[in-house]
Formats: sequence, C-alpha cells, structure tokens
Amino acid sequence: MKNTKLLLLFLVFNSFIFCQNKEVDILNKDLNYLKKVLFTSHPSAFRYISKDSLETIFDSLKFTPKDEATKLNLEKKVRIILSKIGCAHTSVKKTSFKFSKKTIPFEIYSKNNKTWITRDLEDSLSKIIGSKILSINGHDSYSIIEKMKNYRASDGYNTTFKYQLINNQKQFSNLYQYYFDKDSIKTYILLNNELDTIVIQRKIINYKFKKKKAIDKLVYF
Repeated sequence: MKNTKLLLLFLVFNSFIFCQNKEVDILNKDLNYLKKVLFTSHPSAFRYISKDSLETIFDSLKFTPKDEATKLNLEKKVRIILSKIGCAHTSVKKTSFKFSKKTIPFEIYSKNNKTWITRDLEDSLSKIIGSKILSINGHDSYSIIEKMKNYRASDGYNTTFKYQLINNQKQFSNLYQYYFDKDSIKTYILLNNELDTIVIQRKIINYKFKKKKAIDKLVYF
C-alpha cells in the first residue's frame, strides 16, 4: 500500500512537470514566431537596436521550467521586446492587462526614473505632497519606472509618450499593480522636501476621477 502511494505521488509529480514543460515549450514557440516575424517582416526592426542585441534579448526572455508559464507573463516579455524595437505602431492589441477599480491614493509626477507625489487623494493638506517616492513595497522607484516604460513602445528613443502614460494617475496605479503586486495595503518610503525619510502605509482606494476639460488653445512656453 505504501509503495502504491509513492508510485501515485511519483506519477502525479511527473505529470505536473510534463504539463509545465509542455506549456513552456508552447510559449517559447510563440516567442520564436514573434522573432521570425520581426526579423523578416518588420520594415525597421533594427533601426534603434542591432540584430545581435535583439537576439540576446530574445534568448534572455525564453521561458524556463522555473518560470510561471502563463499568457500574462508571455505578454510582459513581448512588451519588453516591442519596447526595444522603438516603433509606436508595433504594439500589443489584445492585452491581458486588466484595469483595477481601486487606485493608489496619490497623483504622481515622474521624470528621469524618479517619482514625486503631487497630490494626496485622501488628504489635500497632506505634508507628503512634493515628497519623492523612494520605494513602494520594497520596489525602488527606478525599477518601477523602468518596468512601466516597457508597457508600450514609443518611436525611437523618445520617451515623452511613455512618461505621459506613467504620469496619468490611473495608469500609474494600474501599471504598478500589473507589474509588481496587488496588495491592498502598500508601504511607501518617501523623502520629503526637508530630506527626511518617511515611511507610511496606505490602502488602495475607490476614487472617482473628474474628466478634465479639453484645452481649446495651444499655449507656448
């Protein structure tokens, strides 16, 4: 009886490994197909990145048995690749990206991989306005913004559009939850204007954003 249980356990374990490896193979075939299409059909695949560099990126992003073989993780890898191509017309259309109805309770401004709080949605008189976000749940600001830049490609080396996307509060919140964690309570480490380090915890909240009025005149600075 004991040997029978061990045999069943062995068969279940090996079946799981087989299924996992099968999924890994399927997703790697998808990556290989994307590579083939980009290398042979894209009109300017190597305008902003060399063929060898793109080869290296594809190799580094191959799924291994240790990876979670899901369509969501495949999409994240594909987004990284398309971001490196530098063509805004080459992007993911049918996305696994799901918008959360709850948002991080701050409006932010990001530039050069740094992020500041411009508004506290829970407390308009908050003393943390103007503080730099050093990390969220242990993820440093630099890595957060770098990952978010991979969400969508822009033309060439131009990152203006990427930052416009990131600086949209709802987008920032959803991109963070897409790439990092969906914890309802997050820990923020901030650096205020007096260069004091502040550690706070806040819940993600329901917040109804008002539509901004359309600008009918161009303003030049």
